[in-house]
Amino acid sequence: MMIRMLVAAAIAVAGCDSKSDKASTAKATAAANDIHGDPANPSVADLSTLPLKPVHDIVGGVAFTIALPDGVKRGVEGDYVTLEIRRADEIGADPSVSITASLAAREIDVMEFSVNLGDDQPPRHLARKDVKPDSILVTSVRNDTEFIGVVRWVRNGDKVLTCSYSQRHRKGVKNFEAVRAWGEKICESVTFDAAPPHP
Repeated sequence: MMIRMLVAAAIAVAGCDSKSDKASTAKATAAANDIHGDPANPSVADLSTLPLKPVHDIVGGVAFTIALPDGVKRGVEGDYVTLEIRRADEIGADPSVSITASLAAREIDVMEFSVNLGDDQPPRHLARKDVKPDSILVTSVRNDTEFIGVVRWVRNGDKVLTCSYSQRHRKGVKNFEAVRAWGEKICESVTFDAAPPHP
């Protein structure tokens, strides 16, 4: 009888270990699949710590390269390619990047453009305007660090690519200036590819 009880106890313990192992594996898998990651992890909450690497894509028949972090969700909305960086620690606070292509011949340096400063309170203001022979970059922000908006136009011949980066966080964007520079770096990385990327 004692032997039977010991065997039963051993089987029960083994079963618990098995269930525990399965639960741990399931939890690890869920964590790996959750591209929001752990908000307590600085590399997630502070986006500027996420490394960027070149990604090749195509929009409107125009091939381009852009530097992005891992875990970006790509989508297509009409003539736009959307690149969702799902890493923020607040629902709705994930930064978004969109790329669109225009085939209309126009000169970047005389191109009419405006930054939508919206009706935010406190109001957004122009933080940076960088004009180059083939591109313009404009950044708007809020002084309370709750909003960053970057728009860059870059021209190659008669083609123009537009990169937009925006991020909003009701508690303020952590490490605001570094994240702002990170968003600008993403749009500044956009270049034309000589040929469409291979599938």
